[in-house]
Amino acid sequence: MTDKTPKKTKPVPRPETAIARLMRHFGDNALETLSTVERTFPVTVQPDLEATIETVLPGATFAGITAGRGYETLTFSTLVNERREPPVISAAEYLDIDIGEEKAARCVVNGLWLFKIEGAPVALLISQVGRMDPTPGVRAQVIASERAGGRDEAQAILAAIAKALSAKSVYRGKALSFETRRSYMGGLGALRVHKLPALTLDDIILPKPTLETLDRTVFQFVETRDKLKSKGFSTKRGLLLYGPPGTGKTHFIRYVLSHMKEHTSLLVTAEQVAYFEEIMGIARALQPAVVVIEDADLLARSREDRGDCSELLLNSLLNHMDGLTDDAEIMFILTTNRPETLEAAVRDRPGRIDQAVEIPLPDAACRARLLDLYKADMSLEPGVTEECVRRSEGSSAAFMREIARRMGQFAIMRGSDSISIVDMHAALGDMVSDGSFTQKALGAESISET
Repeated sequence: MTDKTPKKTKPVPRPETAIARLMRHFGDNALETLSTVERTFPVTVQPDLEATIETVLPGATFAGITAGRGYETLTFSTLVNERREPPVISAAEYLDIDIGEEKAARCVVNGLWLFKIEGAPVALLISQVGRMDPTPGVRAQVIASERAGGRDEAQAILAAIAKALSAKSVYRGKALSFETRRSYMGGLGALRVHKLPALTLDDIILPKPTLETLDRTVFQFVETRDKLKSKGFSTKRGLLLYGPPGTGKTHFIRYVLSHMKEHTSLLVTAEQVAYFEEIMGIARALQPAVVVIEDADLLARSREDRGDCSELLLNSLLNHMDGLTDDAEIMFILTTNRPETLEAAVRDRPGRIDQAVEIPLPDAACRARLLDLYKADMSLEPGVTEECVRRSEGSSAAFMREIARRMGQFAIMRGSDSISIVDMHAALGDMVSDGSFTQKALGAESISET
């Protein structure tokens, strides 16, 4: 006979609640005697946070925390008051953070650091900002007993962490953008790191006077910034690039950012200007910085064309551009296809836009250089460049890039690595016959079939 008596299983021990661990650390210190000071750090501190805490608080004991409701930010108040699903001590949970390198960095989701100052207990609570908050980041709270210095000591610890975080960041000098949260709360989403193409000045096909103006406005300004600051001049700058679509405004910005290695670049969409306070916090923390806002006319339409929402966004942008201290090493680069829609306050006032530079349609010499640049590994037979330049008057750089590709396609289809005049006529006829919408999409409304 087999023994059918059920075997007794050991009960699974209930995990210790985070508040129990915390109060055990504080011992006989009553709850009402503890001082709590908090600070919210931008999302850019995530990869550096743990190493910074270890430096500022050597020897602190760490414990991971699991909370039942991940959509809320974990705080000391939550630990004290949550009864239904109290946060518990657990193995640490981590976020993988994109820092633009082969290996991702990590950041603890919720954690508790316990330590003492001259024998008196202190604690640091770290939590990722919950999904209910429209702005991502990291919430830090220091809980200090009276014997440890109370509020003053808590503030000093947070200040030390903030100073250490701002001194070094893995994001410094990189090109960053925010994804936009697709939820009813809106807000800034995950931070993305962009790998910029390695562009040279040969890739920038613009008239010589335009290039010289841009060089003075951007690169020479940055080179002399320290001396300007020492003489009492402002080191912030506002640049507006304007011109028809497809002329290369975005291309020039990529060139600028790829050659300003010591600058952190923030690429901002029009809709994200609503969260400009948080974005500018990052720019100030990681300066010298370049803040790029393309299609600024979406924010600065004439008063009769815009509603209250766009006016608020415009005011937010202008206030931040105007409100920076003179020693802020932040450059704004705005672009627009419709400069006439920008208000005089944006267009003319010093401290907002210091220089407006037109990026014009390419002239004949520039169109010839564009063809040579975009023909890739193909060769051009005699007469192709001259005829294409003549036929493409009034076209944009985007149009020249596309016609070079289509000419190459026609040459490849007939089995040749050399673009002939026949390929040029076929490509141009194909693009013009596609209709006016194709020409508008490529910035070449004035091109005709002859």
